Amino acid sequence: MKKVRMGIIGLGQRGGNLTHTILACEEAEITAVCDKYDDRAETVVKIVKDKTGKEPAVYGDYRELLSDPSVDAVLIASSW
Repeated sequence: MKKVRMGIIGLGQRGGNLTHTILACEEAEITAVCDKYDDRAETVVKIVKDKTGKEPAVYGDYRELLSDPSVDAVLIASSW
């Protein structure tokens, strides 16, 4: 079965916690992340890389993530 390649926009508390949920799902992988705060992105990249050995693409602008051909689905966990 082909895995769904996920992008996550918003890596604060919700997005950071949901990262673990996605990583626990065998049918999905995180290929890109986006947040306007570099430290949040770096934290999630480290979590993904430690768990999978693969480093997701990092974006500061959500439009770039949406244009990434390695992303099949997007989880938006940005603030209200």
